[in-house]
Amino acid sequence: MSANNHTLERRGKSLVWSRDTGSRVIVIIDDEFLQVLNPRRPVRATGLRPVFEYMSQLPDTRAVGYFFLPDNDQHMKERLYPDIEGWLKEVGGTQRLYFLVDVYHGHDASDERSAFGVNVLKYFRTCFPGSKFAYLNTGGAPARLLDVGFPVRSILKGDVAQAYGLDSPTLPKLMLEFFDVDRPSPTASTIDAATWKKLRATAAKVCRLINVESRLHDAGDAGGWMWAHHLPHGGDWWGTLVPEERQRLWTDQLREALYSVAPAADQFPDYTWELEADNGAAGWERPPIRALAQFDEYGRDLSAAFHLLKNEVGSIIKNDVTILFASSLSANPESLSRDYLWFNMSALARGLFILAHSFRGEVNKAHDEREKQRIGLQLPCIGARLFWHITEMDDAEHKGLQIRIHQYLLGWNKNKEKDKPCFQRLDYPFLSEYEATGQVKKAYEYFRLSGAKIDVQDQTLLLTLRAAECRDEINPNVSYWEVVEQ
Repeated sequence: MSANNHTLERRGKSLVWSRDTGSRVIVIIDDEFLQVLNPRRPVRATGLRPVFEYMSQLPDTRAVGYFFLPDNDQHMKERLYPDIEGWLKEVGGTQRLYFLVDVYHGHDASDERSAFGVNVLKYFRTCFPGSKFAYLNTGGAPARLLDVGFPVRSILKGDVAQAYGLDSPTLPKLMLEFFDVDRPSPTASTIDAATWKKLRATAAKVCRLINVESRLHDAGDAGGWMWAHHLPHGGDWWGTLVPEERQRLWTDQLREALYSVAPAADQFPDYTWELEADNGAAGWERPPIRALAQFDEYGRDLSAAFHLLKNEVGSIIKNDVTILFASSLSANPESLSRDYLWFNMSALARGLFILAHSFRGEVNKAHDEREKQRIGLQLPCIGARLFWHITEMDDAEHKGLQIRIHQYLLGWNKNKEKDKPCFQRLDYPFLSEYEATGQVKKAYEYFRLSGAKIDVQDQTLLLTLRAAECRDEINPNVSYWEVVEQ
């Protein structure tokens, strides 16, 4: 089992990938499946690779497998079916199966006998009841060969290739609907800095009202309005003393108010960050309602979101060429004194995730000799490094957070060539926000939404989130940070 390895593994007449989380399992049956490995694949096969590239990024996708489309019953029943069944047993876990089947074996669409994908689909419907089926092909199958009692949608490879070739690669709407990701769970990632400040101000206002109405504290009690202490995971022992019905009532009051500012909040969890993805939305993209009302470090909300993000980035960059990934926050987990959501951590995290995924793709290209020369790597690539250096600033002139991102490739003189060094460390540069294209440009857009300023210094990407220290309008002894738009 190739668990948590983000590279397709070659197994005879199949290519497979899987990990230990998620439930969506995608099976693609096509006689041109090996073209997935060819960077100069013909046009008719360009719709195959994007399915893996896009769907494997979604946290709720557990596995993707490509299998060879046979041209006769014997090979279908004695080779294809046992291969798929055995692989699914290895994948394990809870599975939602999706089958994409090419129609024709070979390129001769004039011969109906070559439309063996129709036979495969009909047979597998009985073998895998409850699964979803669709054709992934170049031109569809003759209507007279199809089962009118079991209509199957047809998704064209050309449409897949076209959608994935855009600046913001995606899959056709028809395919996303088929994979049940057409209506992903709402996230906080797309909330801009101005709206985030309004969201937090609304949370503070509701907290004060609840504090007064519930008579939780005396008027002079410093920090009394920070009522997130009274909810589970708020970080204060009060949470064990407040009746559950009051906790639910307060959370509903807050959710309703936040919904008026950002409708996505209506679907966020009540109290805690969720480890598992929800319909394609990662846990770090869905902050709890309680965390949106937390104005101190006791909930450890920034640390929680960084932890979820680091785990997911760590899983996607495991590769044939090893990418070692680390964060300074892991080495010094107490380094954040303002450990609450004073800025939109979800937007920042989405940008960091996209950037890491893009770097993984660039490392994959380092196998290709021409690509290796283009980027300046003189030696065979043996690995790569990705590092986030996270620093909290809190002095009279500078308050906020800085993240320095370093990424580089490693080369080793495997062939013992006399005119080359033994070892090479090649910084992989970042483009400026004005030069960036594709996935890097998309990542920068999320950084800007979070309120971060983007700078490229030599070979390092520097993200700076500036904070302003605010005093509570009722009790000036209470202070907290909020993001400064840049």
